[in-house]
Amino acid sequence: MLLEEVGGVGWFNRELVMKVDNGMGTLFWKDSWATTLSLMKIFPRLFSISSCQDAKVGDMWRTNLEEERRRFIWRRELFVWERDLLNTLVAQLEGVVVGEGVDCWSWKQEKEGGFTVKSACYTILQSLLFVDEVLQEKKK
Repeated sequence: MLLEEVGGVGWFNRELVMKVDNGMGTLFWKDSWATTLSLMKIFPRLFSISSCQDAKVGDMWRTNLEEERRRFIWRRELFVWERDLLNTLVAQLEGVVVGEGVDCWSWKQEKEGGFTVKSACYTILQSLLFVDEVLQEKKK
């Protein structure tokens, strides 16, 4: 079975999610850790003027019971509208807590996050059934 043909290109990566704990294994701007898209895709302007484009989440964003730290370093002074973008970014990350454990990838289809062939096949079969249902409805 050709899974790429059935599940679409990149089906496997769509089923993975980064579980950020201490943030030292996750890139702040480039990895999809806070939303389904990376922050550099959501806030391209802020990314383009950041001096820390390869920084880890743990270096940029620390929020736990002991401390709260946001460490943004810019290539130049932000314009007023860019400060508004930064406020939007900070608001979007409100409530994100960085802990002490290790970051890891997690499989969305399993409660414990571990990959199983059974859950992968279920995901693909479910998408096939959905496509088949849509095709059947169109034929009617």
